[in-house]
Amino acid sequence: MALFRKKKSNEKESLKDFPDFPSTFAPDLRFPEFPAYQEDDNPFKEPSAMSSEEFKSSEKENSYESLLDRPLAQSRSEDISPRQMGFQQRISPMPPMPDMMESRPFSGMQSQDDRHIFHEDKPLFVKIDDYEEAIYTLDKIKSKLKEADRILDELNKIRAEEERQLEEWKRDLASVKEKLLIIDKQLFENT
Repeated sequence: MALFRKKKSNEKESLKDFPDFPSTFAPDLRFPEFPAYQEDDNPFKEPSAMSSEEFKSSEKENSYESLLDRPLAQSRSEDISPRQMGFQQRISPMPPMPDMMESRPFSGMQSQDDRHIFHEDKPLFVKIDDYEEAIYTLDKIKSKLKEADRILDELNKIRAEEERQLEEWKRDLASVKEKLLIIDKQLFENT
């Protein structure tokens, strides 16, 4: 059973035999320098616990009566600029509104070029539930179409049978008519 044991001495020797890398790779390895992190820069500070006296004083400052005593600001934009709030002021031009009176010919079908471009842009991913539901719906539609084809075939057979019977009746009526004419000629010619 000595076949499955590892030799300890070979492992120690193999760990010591690492090759030396040339120093030509060292200048290529330059890592970017990042600014040092300071605790004051952390935007996600946890609130510090307030003492009960600080809480009471801040409660008095924010009370309704203290708000009534303060003078109203003329405009908020004068107090704080958007840059101070951390927002940059960007005004993009509004896209032109479509002309409602513009008449365009309606084409019920899109050209194949439009549909082909849409599929080239990105791959189409579908949820498995939606895919299974679509397959189920397609199977239902196929079965309904097969049933409709079967019913149409039966209707065609019935119509063909009716036409055959009508033609037979027409022939029978024509033969009865001929016989009546023959009888009529024989009766009225002899008198």
